[in-house]
Amino acid sequence: FRRLPCNRRERAIKDSMFDIFRDLSSLELSAREAAVEALVMELPKVQTEYEKSGGSGTTYEGNVQLEAEKDEVLKNCAPSV
Repeated sequence: FRRLPCNRRERAIKDSMFDIFRDLSSLELSAREAAVEALVMELPKVQTEYEKSGGSGTTYEGNVQLEAEKDEVLKNCAPSV
């Protein structure tokens, strides 16, 4: 990843991973194959950012969140168990 301001960089990582996981479920074989290749390329980048943060999900440069909050996608739903 090129150096982006933290909020744009965080968004780029999340968007990229969302697109990859969406394409993994595609009916088109070529889209799934491309998604697998993209995932293989992205995971080391995400791992590097995670390690830079000391496993906290934020980098030394700012707040690049690499982990979802426990209830982030469950707003207005039953609480976590």
